[in-house]
Amino acid sequence: MTKDLRPENQAEAEALAREFKERICAGEEPAFNRMLDPEFLELDFENRTLTLAYDFTYWMRNQVGIMHGGIIGAAADIAMGVLTYTFSGKKMPPTISQQTTYLRMVPPGTRLIVKAWADHVGRTTASLRCELWLEGSPDQLVATSTGVYSTSGKTYDEWLEQLEKTE
Repeated sequence: MTKDLRPENQAEAEALAREFKERICAGEEPAFNRMLDPEFLELDFENRTLTLAYDFTYWMRNQVGIMHGGIIGAAADIAMGVLTYTFSGKKMPPTISQQTTYLRMVPPGTRLIVKAWADHVGRTTASLRCELWLEGSPDQLVATSTGVYSTSGKTYDEWLEQLEKTE
């Protein structure tokens, strides 16, 4: 039987979240998560929330100069994925579905704050929600998002080990 790797306190949960965020944003090549590279702001173990921040950089623009909607959706997905990993026992959290509602534009030179809540993290799936706003304006949401993530597969380390064997 696999050891239960779910965190038991604030320090363990924060360490797991920081570790996974760093791992998925690491590397030398310009992979998507690395290019987004959110700043870790806060994890609340008791309320199962995670807050990240994204600085709007030039490459994130769409054709009219505001933040591309795909970046906003990806920012929510990363926050919800990191939170799923943290509370699922280090399971690799593939996204099953995500619904994002766009409410306001994100202008250049701003900082996007993303807060995710883990409403349910079970043996097979996790259900999360997320709110996104511009720094300093938490009462004016830019977007909301919900996501369902798989928690039934391998841990992230087991997934990496399998990948190495196939190379």
